[in-house]
Amino acid sequence: MKRVISLILALIMALSLVACGEKAPVDNEGESKIKDRLVIANGNMLSILDTHNNNDLWCGHVYSLVHSALVDIDFQTNEMKPELATEWSYDAPTMTYTFKLRDDVTFHNGEKFTADDVIYTFNRGMGFSFKQTKLKYIESMEKVDDTTLKITLNSPAAEFLESLNDMWILNQKAIEADAEAGPMVGTGAYVFSMDNFKPDESVVVTRNENYWGELPKSKEIEYKKITEASARVIGLQTGEIDVCLEVPAIEASNIADYEGVELVQQPSSKLLYMAMNMGEKGPDFFKDERVRKALNYATNRDDIIIAMTEGYASPSQGCIAPSMFGHDPDVATYEYDLEKAKSLLKEAGYDENNKLRIEFIYKGGVMAGFYEILQAQWALANVDLVLVSDDSTKTVEITNSKAYHIYQTQWNWSTTCNGLDSLWNSTAGNNRTLTNNAELDAMLADVCSEMDEAKRAEKIGAIGDWLSDYAAMVPLYIDTLLTGVGSNVEGLTLNFNQNHVFTYAYVTE
Repeated sequence: MKRVISLILALIMALSLVACGEKAPVDNEGESKIKDRLVIANGNMLSILDTHNNNDLWCGHVYSLVHSALVDIDFQTNEMKPELATEWSYDAPTMTYTFKLRDDVTFHNGEKFTADDVIYTFNRGMGFSFKQTKLKYIESMEKVDDTTLKITLNSPAAEFLESLNDMWILNQKAIEADAEAGPMVGTGAYVFSMDNFKPDESVVVTRNENYWGELPKSKEIEYKKITEASARVIGLQTGEIDVCLEVPAIEASNIADYEGVELVQQPSSKLLYMAMNMGEKGPDFFKDERVRKALNYATNRDDIIIAMTEGYASPSQGCIAPSMFGHDPDVATYEYDLEKAKSLLKEAGYDENNKLRIEFIYKGGVMAGFYEILQAQWALANVDLVLVSDDSTKTVEITNSKAYHIYQTQWNWSTTCNGLDSLWNSTAGNNRTLTNNAELDAMLADVCSEMDEAKRAEKIGAIGDWLSDYAAMVPLYIDTLLTGVGSNVEGLTLNFNQNHVFTYAYVTE
């Protein structure tokens, strides 16, 4: 009874304060109290600190917290947004972009941002295969003054502006002072420190109190690697983590049915595929198109979708995601045909007495169980699939060496022409098939410079047909994105291509 009376008196006192014009005490100026740290977990981790020498999605999540680009894309509306450039214009006759830059931005090392930093960044990026395809259209760059930059192209480029959204601006002095960590000195909302980086484990970035834009609410964001999906889900349920990325379908119900967490489902442009190495260090048997086509016929995509996604996916139609501009729904696809696969392999010299041996690398933490399914399917076609590595760090080393047979990975389509160029151009770092074909390169250059939308769509369809016939890729399926999010997480933007925006995400208590 005394406790009840005390509560009533406390309530009367609080109401009296409000009635007298005084505010009752609250946290964060009337808002719920916000936790200092937001924790994000994934099956992969920040592996390379140089933004120019890498295009891994999970690295990009951290890069986007630390860095800023000239422009950004709002993937919710597909509109271009100002970032370090406040405005821009394009003169078609001279093929020249003019950018007006912010004059109130400093890098994390205290250096003032100017047009010189953009020129340095783009010139440096041209020396890396991951960025060359995006920057190859630049003929010249001119600094008019510290806040005005002109970029002249050597040919029309339909998606040049869009390609700059992940060309994060670097600082020359920072890189010259520290070759390893220098590329992680940016102008973004969060600051990277080697003291808070545990390779292959986690990274913690801290809020940039001098950020030029709206200040985030989270003081820290931790991005950590938890290989086992079940462990990530348990961490979400217990509150150890706040955002669980790449939830496998088998774990979906453990989030959807659990109080205090939510399962977010999104259609995506995420293509799961296998790339056959057509490069100089690749096996000779992939030079035979009968072998490449046989592996496509030997892959039962429907069974893989059921086993790996429990229906949270759709079969791929060629190499271009169906949601992307220019995709042709009538593109030739390889339906499962075991007898056709065996017949083609036999013509190429492989049968039950002389099986085709293929070494396979993949990311086991993300696609657990996939290897065994594919191994069993291809065994029926007289293919002996042998695991090389499922460790993400070793996988990066092997793929960078270009000395692999076949590689399972994914591509998140954002724009069609840039995506095609990044995946298939002979100079592109993301070209995991290592295709080097003059005819294809010419087709890619032609479509990327086509400014007429109708003609560009027709040319994209023609490339899709060419790639299907070439068969150096085994497209598997278009994934549905499953993300686990704590119910007290706010400000998170999840995008269809997994270029998620974590900058303004925070956790309330």
